[in-house]
Amino acid sequence: MREREHVADEGVSRRASSAALLLRALVESARAAGVDGDGLLGAIGVPQAVVEDASGWVPFETMARAWHLACERSGDPDFGLHAAESTPPGTYGALEYATMSSTSLVDALQRAVRYYAALGSLGDSTMLQRGGLVRIGLSPRCEMAPGAARHFVEHFFALLVTRGRLLTGGRLKLLRATFAHAAPASTAEHRRIFAAPLEFGARANELVAESQGLAVPLRSSNPELLEPLERAAATMLEGRVQDVVARTRAVVPEVLRAGEPGLSGVARRLGVSARTLQRRLGERGTSYADIVDEVRRELAHREVALGTRSFGEIAFLLGFSQASAFDRAFRRWTGSTPSAYRSASSSRERVNRRGRAPSK
Repeated sequence: MREREHVADEGVSRRASSAALLLRALVESARAAGVDGDGLLGAIGVPQAVVEDASGWVPFETMARAWHLACERSGDPDFGLHAAESTPPGTYGALEYATMSSTSLVDALQRAVRYYAALGSLGDSTMLQRGGLVRIGLSPRCEMAPGAARHFVEHFFALLVTRGRLLTGGRLKLLRATFAHAAPASTAEHRRIFAAPLEFGARANELVAESQGLAVPLRSSNPELLEPLERAAATMLEGRVQDVVARTRAVVPEVLRAGEPGLSGVARRLGVSARTLQRRLGERGTSYADIVDEVRRELAHREVALGTRSFGEIAFLLGFSQASAFDRAFRRWTGSTPSAYRSASSSRERVNRRGRAPSK
């Protein structure tokens, strides 16, 4: 019975689970770093069969523990960075091949961010294009040990950068890379991999580049293969996501950031007609409007409490045309203004920190 809690079925909540594909990639990276992969799986209670299951899922808590143990047992102070470099092309199957077949680097990054979210990543990945800049962000979605959280974020960013340079012949250039965690003892590997100004202890985890600089073509671009690969990727994701509700939730943050939160935009990304999507959501007892409101509410709670973005930035991120519209929606969700909610969250965090402080 233990195995069933890790296997995709109607009883597993995809909102709090990661695709086993992500765990498999992590275990292989740990093995490359000299970690006993079987011992790692045994420590987190996941059978090898689940890791190899194309439709398998594991709880967030299990995935977070896997990151913690992999980092700890590797003994590598830059495990996340090196794990990204050691991940062979094609590890993520049809999803990665579709990304590699994109016409340009910016298209590939958009697909990578979308697929990463659909796989139930431990972090919410975002990509915003505005004012001639592209900003790729990552915010953890669950509790992780501080060290593991650092390596998780650095791994995602390093994977995007190393893959981007591989596919463009080294033409990916960053303006800066910022990290919310404190600087490690040595940042030599960070400087080597990101080749850009670094900031630690920043407001948010973010890669920043010029839009024009990301418009470069990919050496692996293959328009003839892109459409069938996207269909294969959609089929792969459909087998990984519990139902149309979870699939819709995975896409909504992207369309909100793109400023096109309408039903047709989501349906297009899911490969169905708007009418079909509306009907299937109705069969599940919900509606597109309800899902958008729910996703906005969850993201708003987290972003306001984090305090790393201005309220105007959060409004834009959630697809509101004006900050005043976001303010009204937040009052409806919480009965409080964003500023009051943030202040209360900061006060609670200060109290929690004092409570965690060791006695002298």
